Amino acid sequence: MPILRPLRALRYGRDHSSFLDELISPAVRGEPSDRTIVGDVHPWNVRQLVRGDRGPLAQEDDPPFTHASRLLGSWKQDGIVARDARPALYVYEQRFGEQFRRGVVGLVRLDPEGSPRLLPHEFSRGGSAETLAAQLAATRCQFSLVMAISPDRRGILADYLDRHPGRNDIEVHDGKGHQNRIWRDEDPAHHVELNDALRDEHAVIADGHHRVEAAMKYQAACAGGQPVTRERPYDYVMTLLVPASQPGLISRPTHRVCEALGTGGRAFLDDLDQRFSITSLERDALPQWFEEPGIRFALARKGGIVGLELRPDAPSVRQALATLPGALASVEPAVLSATVLDPLALAEIGDAWNGDGADTGGAASNSSFSHNRTSATEVIDSALAGTVDAAFLLRPVPNDQVLAVAEEGLLMPAKSTNFYPKPIKGLLMNSLVSF
Repeated sequence: MPILRPLRALRYGRDHSSFLDELISPAVRGEPSDRTIVGDVHPWNVRQLVRGDRGPLAQEDDPPFTHASRLLGSWKQDGIVARDARPALYVYEQRFGEQFRRGVVGLVRLDPEGSPRLLPHEFSRGGSAETLAAQLAATRCQFSLVMAISPDRRGILADYLDRHPGRNDIEVHDGKGHQNRIWRDEDPAHHVELNDALRDEHAVIADGHHRVEAAMKYQAACAGGQPVTRERPYDYVMTLLVPASQPGLISRPTHRVCEALGTGGRAFLDDLDQRFSITSLERDALPQWFEEPGIRFALARKGGIVGLELRPDAPSVRQALATLPGALASVEPAVLSATVLDPLALAEIGDAWNGDGADTGGAASNSSFSHNRTSATEVIDSALAGTVDAAFLLRPVPNDQVLAVAEEGLLMPAKSTNFYPKPIKGLLMNSLVSF
């Protein structure tokens, strides 16, 4: 049940429009391959705020993000960034290849009283929510967008977005070559229309689970257990709402790689015919294989590639599927975890594994057993060359399954979806100092 309100976005000034492509992230130059560092980007690039604790304003033994806070303050004073004068909703469009995705950016209410407005659909992995909460506390600014799917069952959001093909407020190509455009809508009648249309609908987080968790941690810390008596900026998170009907709302598959298996793991894979009908495949036959119905995967090993079609009546499969509630029983990453990756981990690790870390598909985080990769070409090449022991290839999870799982209050394994492209950083920021 999103409560959507407009915001006065913090943005780079118009004087910087000619080199805005150097200030966003991913930038056209200087973007690091290691996403945890700043890189050799422009001194005013948003990554200096997001990642940097070193710089001209840093002091020894500063708490985390102190430098980022000082830097943001100096950028405001110097006019490098400034808040829009009036509240607005922002239509945000990304064009990639022959496709485009359009949504509306506003503030979505974080509800501390148990009525969820932004529903998760998968486990989040790692501890970045704590780091992001520290960033919020120091800078009092949200630098990144949460992307969420709106069911938009009445089609009002989709109709609103279709009405914005005219002159845009911002246009920039990012470091991946994608076109990004922003329209600013200051019309209060439109704001009320969208808020009313979305009031009775949930939104499902597509990208940004950690950012929502961090915003809720910061909200709780600021509130201090006191009852809510007025609207507060930290009760909201800056969110890109995309209607489920958008043709450019695309999730790419995330494949599972078993890097190093022992005797038990290899023996388990050799007996997969107890769970699947197995078909030998040539590499160029994979697209056709995945077009067929039924739950199916592909397995690449040094000996070649095989297609795995689930045998629902096999006793071990029935037992595994019985552990998956509701909508998860038809979600392929969850089925792969239940029928292969979890029992494979048990065969590999034995009694030392207690199921913890199932967010990686059955293996403990940072183990050599199972990792998530997005490039099918890379994982197949690695498996056929023998540099990894096994690679399981999956299809994308359909958007209707993402919505169904979240609305049932369930969670897929971590990295089950990979919505692409991500919203870029630096076009819109949200100050938590005031509305």
